[in-house]
Amino acid sequence: MPKIHKLALAVMLVIAIFLSSTDVFIEFSDFLSGDTSSWHVLLEIAVILLAVGILILVYLESLKQKQEQLELARQLKETKKQLEASHILLKEGKKHFKNLIEWQFRKWSLTKSEKAIALLLLKGLSFKEIAKIRHTQEKTVRHHASSIYSKSGLSGRHALAAWFFEDLL
Repeated sequence: MPKIHKLALAVMLVIAIFLSSTDVFIEFSDFLSGDTSSWHVLLEIAVILLAVGILILVYLESLKQKQEQLELARQLKETKKQLEASHILLKEGKKHFKNLIEWQFRKWSLTKSEKAIALLLLKGLSFKEIAKIRHTQEKTVRHHASSIYSKSGLSGRHALAAWFFEDLL
């Protein structure tokens, strides 16, 4: 229930309690003089108690929802902190992985062009796509890929990818 509805309900209940209490107070003197039946006064008191009970329930529900909101806000803040920490770790891991790839390319003595093509192969691009990106012939890309596989001792693009990603999985 929206906060404004709860507030409106609480105000209406307070007004009903006030009016019923005033009515009971007026009728109680009539009751003492014998002009009003006891059932009517008891009924008015029951209505007042019912309204007070509902008012208490509305108040308790509001408190509960406020506590839940505070807990959700705390959890959200904690999750954001964890996400930021994960992002930092991921960024560091990506940097280390890139350094490892570059180190391995140097170890295999790949040329600048071979390194660029090897990275594109690791990203899953086809020879045709690599040729288009590098503004060269597909045949040239195939030649560089063969040289990469030869220098690395690997059998092809799948073995190249597996060499770098095997330990990550």
